[in-house]
Amino acid sequence: MLTVFSSNGIRAVLLELAPGFERSSGHKLAITFNPANVLKEQIVRGDAFDVTILTPPVMDAMVAQKRIAGASVRTIAKVGSGLAVKAGTRKPDIATVEGFKRALLDAQSIACTKVGASGIRFAQVIEQLGIGDAVRAKCVYLAGGLTGDLVARGAVDVAVQLMSELAAVAGGIDILGPFPGNLQEYTVMVAGVSATAKEPAAAKALVELLTSQTARPIIRAKGMEAA
Repeated sequence: MLTVFSSNGIRAVLLELAPGFERSSGHKLAITFNPANVLKEQIVRGDAFDVTILTPPVMDAMVAQKRIAGASVRTIAKVGSGLAVKAGTRKPDIATVEGFKRALLDAQSIACTKVGASGIRFAQVIEQLGIGDAVRAKCVYLAGGLTGDLVARGAVDVAVQLMSELAAVAGGIDILGPFPGNLQEYTVMVAGVSATAKEPAAAKALVELLTSQTARPIIRAKGMEAA
């Protein structure tokens, strides 16, 4: 068994690669998906894992605390944030800053996160656009998971999350696209092996797979840009 702590942003890629890795390596993957800052809390309190996928600031902190083997760290991909609506409903054009702003103001409810990279950036963006109070009043905040699931169920009008997390929703949503222009800020995903990994060779093999040519087309298909 190989224990993996993974940021939500790489969920769709990891789930697609997992069956092949399990067959070739003989190691079943036990994956926990959470925002990077939540995973950091798990690591700091001593939860056991073999591989983790985090954002660079969190990874750097864990390497500095000698919880991750520094030499094992590899960059996988980068991804921006975007919006999605329920499949079959009106799809506002968010290719421009004005269109993006209008889509948020017209929405009756918006699902987003507070601790994830997309949620942090979204909070900055709505302030930058001068619509912070109006948008926050209709936000539904998730502690974890996929905001697109709420849209698919019809619980909210708009989902805000990393493009790869929107792509991970099983169905029932239409992705409108990424944040336009200078509103976009990319989140980088990096993988590393635990300094106390029980299966260090298998852990290293998983990191190598995530950064291999095999993974690149899957990464692109899931809304990300390969490193």
